[in-house]
Amino acid sequence: MNEELRMGVQAEQAEQGEALSPMLLAVLANRFDGVVREMTNTMLRTGRSAVINSARDFSCGITTADNQLFATAEGLPVHTYGLNLQTAAMCAFHDDIEEGDAYLHNDPYSGNSHPADHTLIVPVFWEGRHVFNVCAKAHQADIGNSLPTTYHAAARRGTSTKKVR
Repeated sequence: MNEELRMGVQAEQAEQGEALSPMLLAVLANRFDGVVREMTNTMLRTGRSAVINSARDFSCGITTADNQLFATAEGLPVHTYGLNLQTAAMCAFHDDIEEGDAYLHNDPYSGNSHPADHTLIVPVFWEGRHVFNVCAKAHQADIGNSLPTTYHAAARRGTSTKKVR
């Protein structure tokens, strides 16, 4: 967990009259890292496409409810960098986010890398409050473009999903 996030958590806890001990903070950081590693292993084991299970063209991460990148596993930096932008777009397009929702996003104009990368975003609730988003982004061969390829000059004219629930 980076220093800025740690300070933010401690400030919020101090406002509520609670403080996280360094030991508890370390346990929580390891737990969230473990969750993202488990997401990554699941994608690797269950991916039917060689793009996912051999080339590993996917990434997983967690963002906070206020769209800050919180935890990532081994992945492509170009994938993980935009996750917070994509969850911000999800919040902007949907003001009625509820438990059990899942969103598909591949719009390069609101945080995605290119149309062939699709991100599944699931909001996580605790005690009725939206606290995190879990994200899995993967390259989908021959999807998202106007021609059956993922790399060509006219790629921006393909399918773009940013509002799919």
